[in-house]
Amino acid sequence: PRDDIAAAEAAVESALAIDRNHVLAHHVQGFLYRLRRQSVAAYEAFHSKISLNPNFAPAHAQLGITQLELGRPDLVGLSVQRAISLSPRDPSLGPWFAFLGMAALHSANYEEAIRWLGRAIKQGTPVARHHAYLASAFALAGRLPEAQEALSRFRASKPTATISSLRTRAC
Repeated sequence: PRDDIAAAEAAVESALAIDRNHVLAHHVQGFLYRLRRQSVAAYEAFHSKISLNPNFAPAHAQLGITQLELGRPDLVGLSVQRAISLSPRDPSLGPWFAFLGMAALHSANYEEAIRWLGRAIKQGTPVARHHAYLASAFALAGRLPEAQEALSRFRASKPTATISSLRTRAC
């Protein structure tokens, strides 16, 4: 991963040196900031991209999840719903639904979290942590048998996961 990150950083730098308004370079730059846990810088990169191309749905979705990282779960829905409306058949709908579910979970709207996370999983996106978030939402909603089932699915898809490894990737 370190070599990949370094290569991505160099590519972003090169692209932005050629064209300061390169939309995909800003998009990748936002991801790189998120990887380094620099949420404010990521927010600025994704926001810049939206100002360059307001119809680029992935930028809106990433702006939304960055809002969650900044501790503003109530603002996630605005950006992610905008992404969904711009690209209702996007291949990234699963993760976008999960972003809405994670925001609802962080806002203690457990039934809404269950609904969105269930949709994310049904979308067929193979992201194990969506099952972990779903297990948490079920448990916090007091639906323990469903929480145990979701946790079993998570463990089956990610048998080496630990609480520590989840924390490093969680929003």
